[in-house]
Amino acid sequence: MSYHYYSIDGYGINDNRISDSYPVENVRRLLDCAPDFKELVHSIMEENDFDGDDYQSYIDISDHFDAPITSILSIVREVIFEAEGINLCVCEDFDGVVYLMETPSYPWSIPERHRDLTPESVSEIINKYINILCGYWIDCDYLCCENGG
Repeated sequence: MSYHYYSIDGYGINDNRISDSYPVENVRRLLDCAPDFKELVHSIMEENDFDGDDYQSYIDISDHFDAPITSILSIVREVIFEAEGINLCVCEDFDGVVYLMETPSYPWSIPERHRDLTPESVSEIINKYINILCGYWIDCDYLCCENGG
């Protein structure tokens, strides 16, 4: 048996900086920013008998749209991807802390939309949507997510 360790570095936030629950209206307003994803969420809820009347219903559906991690940050990631064209990374560390961040890439594989990103613009993009959910700004930082198995 072998053990594989990985480390993902990037610039963004982790879920230690956000609450475990927000009003469902905030989640709905967040989804309004990404109409195609909102439609997918509603069809998943219908197919799986989720009522959508509580915050946890929205967390639980992240298992059904191929999200890498069951977290509100997976939903935020999908909204940002549709609304801004930015493909952020969602990952989880040894302690179950979930991260949402822009990760570095090789120069030849950087998508066009990512080329002009700066720490400030990443922070603005993330917080544009986090603010809808949380109602406050979260300082982004350089982060390292470590895990393995």
